[in-house]
Amino acid sequence: MAPFFLAANYGVKKQRAEVRVECEKILAALAGAYNMQVLANCAWSYGVAGDTDEARRLLRIVEHPPAGEWLDPAVMSNAYGAVGDVDRAIEWCRKGLEERAPNMVYMKVGPAWDPIRADPRFQTMFREMNFPQ
Repeated sequence: MAPFFLAANYGVKKQRAEVRVECEKILAALAGAYNMQVLANCAWSYGVAGDTDEARRLLRIVEHPPAGEWLDPAVMSNAYGAVGDVDRAIEWCRKGLEERAPNMVYMKVGPAWDPIRADPRFQTMFREMNFPQ
């Protein structure tokens, strides 16, 4: 799990080379297996660090899960926001609210939401969550 969290932290700090090192470890450990959370975390990390080509490549993989695999709307929203696709990020965010996806609880403070936090549609959904003050 260390590379998973390191990649995210390096992403926040815009350290592209370090994101690449950690995500390469993660992808090697997966050995071609599909894991939505892990792949999307690397997509997010690459995206916020500025390597949107690699982030989009991973997103194409994430978008095509094995049959029966659930895509967590919150995770998908974060990944799309990181590559600058705000409209798709908001669509996935809305889906997360409709499904009452568990990871939506991180909307208030999670850095993964930062790329879309200022969007008025996000603010509307945030108010709908009715977080305590």
